[in-house]
Amino acid sequence: MISPHQLHPIARKAFWGYILILFNFQFTFGDFFALQFLPNSLGWWMLAEVSEAGADYRPSLGLLRTFCLGLAVWNLTQFFPWMDRWIPGAVSLLITLVILYTHFQFFTDLAALADEALPDSGRGHALRTARIVIVVVSLLFSWTDLMLTWPYLTMVIAAVGLCAYTAVVWQLWRLYKETGAPLL
Repeated sequence: MISPHQLHPIARKAFWGYILILFNFQFTFGDFFALQFLPNSLGWWMLAEVSEAGADYRPSLGLLRTFCLGLAVWNLTQFFPWMDRWIPGAVSLLITLVILYTHFQFFTDLAALADEALPDSGRGHALRTARIVIVVVSLLFSWTDLMLTWPYLTMVIAAVGLCAYTAVVWQLWRLYKETGAPLL
């Protein structure tokens, strides 16, 4: 059983990790280098720490640590856009599947922790809804060939994605705030 006080640092790191992962701002200098303002690698590393911290309460959360660390290393390629040409499609597909699974399992475990720590708040249900949203939107963003063919669809998916990612981060923020009650 986890208390709100124990869940608070986990929720804080999950919130900041997802800010870094979902909101990717960069300046690209040709095909050679991209300057990341919110590096995904740091976000995945933070989620690896969350997975490790939450493993005492949810063992399945601890299993995600390896995936999060692997994705942190993988996302270092963001700094060098020219590397995308050399990555086989099968590897990109595998990474996409790992990302989708990690999002799904992470939010499943976080929702279970929220149900334990805040049983009557409805926070677990909100996080399970956020889980579905993030997986569906991430899947839509992974269809880059389709988006390159239909630019209007790209704009619609980008707008929906921004709204959806904002909603997901909002749910993580609410979890963080609701677990931050001072100790008496």
